[in-house]
Amino acid sequence: MDTAPSQSCCGCFDHPTCEAPSSGQSAAVWTCIELLVVVTLCWKQGLSPLDVPATYCRRLRLGLTGRTWADEIGAQVVGSDAPPPVATKNASARLLAVFCTGSAALLIIGLRSGFLCRPPSVGELTSLQALLSLPVPLIFPGLVEECFWRFMVLPDEAPAGWSSQHLLALAGFLAYHLDALHFAPRYIFVDPRFLAMAAVLGVACTDAAIATRTVWAGAFMHGLWVWAWLNCMGKCGG
Repeated sequence: MDTAPSQSCCGCFDHPTCEAPSSGQSAAVWTCIELLVVVTLCWKQGLSPLDVPATYCRRLRLGLTGRTWADEIGAQVVGSDAPPPVATKNASARLLAVFCTGSAALLIIGLRSGFLCRPPSVGELTSLQALLSLPVPLIFPGLVEECFWRFMVLPDEAPAGWSSQHLLALAGFLAYHLDALHFAPRYIFVDPRFLAMAAVLGVACTDAAIATRTVWAGAFMHGLWVWAWLNCMGKCGG
């Protein structure tokens, strides 16, 4: 099984002494758990294997546009192009609170545990190299992971608040970070400190999706936090 590196190691991808022994068997187990979560979500929603492709495509459209094909047909009938009111009341205030709380929690956990090396400087965050790299984490993992874990695996008519399916999808999101796709550097992804921060990120982005019923706010937060980690707080020797 995988073992986490020493707590003295920070969460950078090129630390010379932090590589921990890894096990392909462990990654395979977590991949199976991840798939089991997805299958369980489909079962709870009454989806057959034949239903999944069309259903996931419909939910992807909902996450990206805030409206389904049925919404657009209805808008054409009444002669209006306005999207339906899917966001919760006071969504902007809720998003701001989620972003500030999530950012503070990530910094506290990361810095106090030693996973994050140091607070970012303004110069690092505004450097041309850092700014040019921002679109990459906004697209992946930001947009891609948020589309799947916050919309495609969850029902169209999700409740206005948290449900058991949101919690199950969050568990799948954590298992996903331990699966066979996350093989290098393995010591990052098996680190309990990383997983704790991934849980904070998952909770914040799930709440953003619930509040807005679109993927964009969560994708922005997700990508921005990963970008700050990779460009500033994941450079152990910086």
